[in-house]
Amino acid sequence: MTLIVSANAQSSHRADTILLNETHQNGQIVKRYLVRHHNGTDAKYSLHFQLDLATLVPTFSHNADHLAQLGAFVEKLKDTAMHVSAVNIRGYASPDGNREFNIMLAANRGATFDEYLNDHYPNIQPMVSSHAYTWNECIDAVNASTIPNKEQVLKIISDSSMGERDKENALRNHKDSWQYLETNILPTMRRADICFDYGTNEVVTVATNIPKASVQKREPATDAVENKPQPVAIIESEETGIIVELPEKEHHKRHKRKK
Repeated sequence: MTLIVSANAQSSHRADTILLNETHQNGQIVKRYLVRHHNGTDAKYSLHFQLDLATLVPTFSHNADHLAQLGAFVEKLKDTAMHVSAVNIRGYASPDGNREFNIMLAANRGATFDEYLNDHYPNIQPMVSSHAYTWNECIDAVNASTIPNKEQVLKIISDSSMGERDKENALRNHKDSWQYLETNILPTMRRADICFDYGTNEVVTVATNIPKASVQKREPATDAVENKPQPVAIIESEETGIIVELPEKEHHKRHKRKK
């Protein structure tokens, strides 16, 4: 199996058309087209990592299930009715700890997923990127949660005057809140995602009738026309190309243009 992918995922519905072949059948021109629909559809699979690590552990969290689902999807891609327009891998790191280390950790997690893909599905060549979360990016998750002291936690993580380390220290002072973060929110950010952008293929056949040439009746020539010498097209191509002359006299000679 060979998958040809582009660098960027398609975000809107569009279609590409490729002419497969053209034949003549029963007085018709028959053309077959491959139409590739880009619907902006994607499939995403995640691998989760332990704290401060970029090592893939298949038995950690739900990794085994996600890897099995990834394998099933790749098998499904062998169906000619599907095609992939983009594959993207992105590694992530949670905001707790040293910022510089987290940036490196996120990149390493993306690289780990890329290595796994290369080992098991070498024909798939993704784009790889990474992102280290900030505390401010936890606002949506905290809002949707049942974390203790939610208002105080939101106030801390949204405070633009505080640095990342200061925010973490302030959060750790709320032990119940910190325990909730460590158990329910931060682990979801220690991961790497793979996303397939794909669409469907269909073959469309278009048949058009071949137009019949119209036949025009030729009027019989009069004696005057038949007996009158008609201009003759003389084509010469021996030396300098093609020369066309339309002589008016009855006696015509073949001339050769001199160089």
